[in-house]
Amino acid sequence: MGFNEFIGKLFGNKATRDMKEIKPWVDKIKAVYPEIAKLSNDELRAKTEELKKKVYPRFGYGRTKKR
Repeated sequence: MGFNEFIGKLFGNKATRDMKEIKPWVDKIKAVYPEIAKLSNDELRAKTEELKKKVYPRFGYGRTKKR
């Protein structure tokens, strides 16, 4: 076993560490997916606008953008 293999087994590789980090987010998304899948297109558009109003202020956007 080479040095890199030993370190990889000891600490895990980058992909494994990344997967561990994002797994809680993926689990949350999977949990709400059935609820979102039931929404109609108009309901999805309304939900998108609702989320924009929550997210944009947190990232410094003063208002929602119109397209």
